Amino acid sequence: MQNNNKEYRFPAFFDSHLHFLGIGMSSKILDFKEDRSIEAILAKIKSTASAKAIFGRGWNQLDLVEKRMLDKTDLDRVCPNTPVVLLRVCGHVACINSEAFRRLDLTFENIQAYGKSIDYPRGLLYEDALPLLDHLRDVPSISDIKDCFRIAEKMLLETGVTTILSDDFSSSPLPYPLIIQALDELYRQNECHIRLIEQVNLPTASLLADYLKQGLTQKRPGNWRLGPIKLLTDGSLGAHTAALRSDYHDQPGQRGILNYSDHELGELFDLANLAKKDCHIHAIGDAAIEQVLSVMEQSLRRTNRSEHRHAIVHAQMADYQQIKWMKALGFSAIVQPIFLESDIAMLDARLGQRKHETYLFKTMANEGIKVCFGTDSPVESFSPFTNLRAAITRQSVKDASLGQHLPKETFQLAEAIGCYGANNRYLIRDEKCMERDYLILDKNPFEIPIDELDDVQVLRTVIKGETVFDKHDRRTLSSSK
Repeated sequence: MQNNNKEYRFPAFFDSHLHFLGIGMSSKILDFKEDRSIEAILAKIKSTASAKAIFGRGWNQLDLVEKRMLDKTDLDRVCPNTPVVLLRVCGHVACINSEAFRRLDLTFENIQAYGKSIDYPRGLLYEDALPLLDHLRDVPSISDIKDCFRIAEKMLLETGVTTILSDDFSSSPLPYPLIIQALDELYRQNECHIRLIEQVNLPTASLLADYLKQGLTQKRPGNWRLGPIKLLTDGSLGAHTAALRSDYHDQPGQRGILNYSDHELGELFDLANLAKKDCHIHAIGDAAIEQVLSVMEQSLRRTNRSEHRHAIVHAQMADYQQIKWMKALGFSAIVQPIFLESDIAMLDARLGQRKHETYLFKTMANEGIKVCFGTDSPVESFSPFTNLRAAITRQSVKDASLGQHLPKETFQLAEAIGCYGANNRYLIRDEKCMERDYLILDKNPFEIPIDELDDVQVLRTVIKGETVFDKHDRRTLSSSK
């Protein structure tokens, strides 16, 4: 940490998992993260009811005074004639109105193939039913996609994030080759500078096999490249779709959703392992984590692969035994302390006594697992300082009265910074990539109270020795876009 006229040099941040394109796209739809009642949400919808279709994201029933999920009848009340699609903050469940069902030609009679993924009476779509909603969107052009990336980059650079692992192929109805084309053009034309490693999300064996067969060059123009394979094995706790080994405490009989059978997941793992590709695997519930570890262990044996840098993304319900198993298999953990912002209020209701064996991130680190911090933005804020604060305090900034969740799992600031840099660089097999990246801050994070971390301002962001954001100079790269 260098001090020069009350300006402090600080390491740049590496977010190990977010949605670069999703951040930009979310800026173009209704945002409900700050709304605290269903009526406030409906008022926003009503004010935009003349649109061809209304999309929004960010509502969380735990933050609403009604303390319940949105319902189809809520949306029909204010917008009966325009399709409405409102994604929950987690992105794993959406509420839609009757007109959206009509436009999608979905009726109570013809949705049986989707099983529990469509709750027609309540207007809720979960997990594998969510891609249906793409039919209600205008297909974005490459120009639209590039604009979203520009918007997201500006926002990230202003908070000191210079490197990202990002899942973008799942954020748009555009085929992934067009996403690659958009990024190639942006970086070739020097319009994007953030260091991007794409988490390649291709959810079926046929898609993944086709991608691998093409032999695409991993290093792309400028500062981006294609990276690990990304897979999602379950949903989220907030949507009751994270896959659990026993019933949800507040929904007896419900154990969430596994997106793959063991055979299907094994086929995907085999493709990745035979191609020497690392996998970053979304698994939140303990049943999903168990499946990932068991199936991967078998795949590593079948494919005779010993060296890898696989990681479980989220790992919120990894218990002590599973953590030891992760270590034995050489898994890293890509985790989001900032999730406690939304989850701490619901852990007792969702899990009962099992909440005492969740978010064991410090235990993972103590076991020797590489713990890598990210935010999963736009699910939560991409602010590194808010994420650090959550890791250090284990509290919700929104409601400190909820107390600390497992205080023994707190990190020290220096430890948390390591989880935002060196550990993440290990994941991408490029430990030296950020040597010339740094930030200039207005405060020294080591000299202020932890509850003031959110107030730290980034004055300058530097990538490879080049200033890409300067708070006081609008001519810098990120400000000129």
